[in-house]
Amino acid sequence: MDQLFTNLHKAGISWDEASEVTLEVNPDGVTTEQLEVVRTHGINRLSVGVQTFDPTLLETIGRTHSVADVHALLEKARGLGLITFPLI
Repeated sequence: MDQLFTNLHKAGISWDEASEVTLEVNPDGVTTEQLEVVRTHGINRLSVGVQTFDPTLLETIGRTHSVADVHALLEKARGLGLITFPLI
């Protein structure tokens, strides 16, 4: 991910602090290290692929994450400043 964003900047694709730059993530598909990299490169918004908080429905629709994975990701993102609102 670091190389991707570095190459985008080298190619002249960049953004400033006023830009909203979104990265879509799966709740069980992103690490703390990856979140740190995207934050370093100015990504300031996450779109988290959560279709439901019903564990049975998650399994039925073939999602690989759990409700706990969603909460863990949101806490990591909040700790890195990617989320600034209170979590419920």
